[in-house]
Amino acid sequence: NAVAIYVDTVTASTCGDVTVNDASRVFVGAQVKGASAGGRYWDGQIDDVRVYNRVISATEVTALYQSYNPGIVVSDLQKGLVGWWKFDGNAKDATPNSLNGTVTGATLTTDRKGQASKAYSFVSASTQYINVGISSYNLGIRRSATFAGWIYSGSFNSFGSLISDYISNGMTLRTEGATTATFYVYPNNHRITASYSFSTNTWYHLAGVMDG
Repeated sequence: NAVAIYVDTVTASTCGDVTVNDASRVFVGAQVKGASAGGRYWDGQIDDVRVYNRVISATEVTALYQSYNPGIVVSDLQKGLVGWWKFDGNAKDATPNSLNGTVTGATLTTDRKGQASKAYSFVSASTQYINVGISSYNLGIRRSATFAGWIYSGSFNSFGSLISDYISNGMTLRTEGATTATFYVYPNNHRITASYSFSTNTWYHLAGVMDG
């Protein structure tokens, strides 16, 4: 049993019995409070956000990290994929679940390869976020899950959430300043951190996995 977090392909992990009870709606770019965005807003860009109802392996994390490069096969990464927001011109879900996001304030911007309107930009001071409108619990997630996505920031000077459905249950994947990435799993109160020196104006891939 384990909770683990990856920054690009570097991992830190801890063991413990984990499970998710009923949680709130999934938000991108903010931590959840009740059924609304409630702080820890992201300041910068976010792209290619995924939710799985299974644990993806270290090899699969590497494949996700390399997936933008020619010749990388990621067909196996469709298994258990219950939410996928590519941000290709909109916040629609690319899975059959059609969990299309509602955008508040965030604007389309260039992605990590310089392609226009292929990522979203968030300004933390303006409380910008994307509401997916369903919880991980309602996606069938109980004891195994993966949250993943790409982040970019010009500051890294405060806490910022990539994806969250935490109230007193659920999960949150975020950074804490320029030196720490964190994956929380509640109600077990597991908090796994990865020490990492984030550079501003650089894209990073984050993945948090829960194997209960």
